[in-house]
Amino acid sequence: MTTALVLALVAVGALAAGLLVGRYYVPDDRQVRRGVRHGRAYLRALSSVLARDAEGAILTLREVVNENIDDPEPYFALGALFRSRGETERAIRVHQALALRLRGARALWRRRGHAAPARQAPR
Repeated sequence: MTTALVLALVAVGALAAGLLVGRYYVPDDRQVRRGVRHGRAYLRALSSVLARDAEGAILTLREVVNENIDDPEPYFALGALFRSRGETERAIRVHQALALRLRGARALWRRRGHAAPARQAPR
């Protein structure tokens, strides 16, 4: 009888703990949501490029760049779009900004005592 009572109390306690954890624990999913927004923005930009709307693609990629300045991919895409439109000066400025940002990141890595990320060889 006492074993059954102890098992019942343990089961009720586990159920209560599970309900409380499920009710009040909220995982931090901001990074996941940001990734989803960026993925959708890339798809919108790609569909704009396919529809020959380079201006719409540039606006979409600028939104991504303004939200997350650490991601180099939108910079490459913006530079390529500017180059394809014949705006080489803007493309050069975008790529220079990216190079400065990456150079600063390498210096920060060295300052912290870590090995800097390896550069990829030009193709």
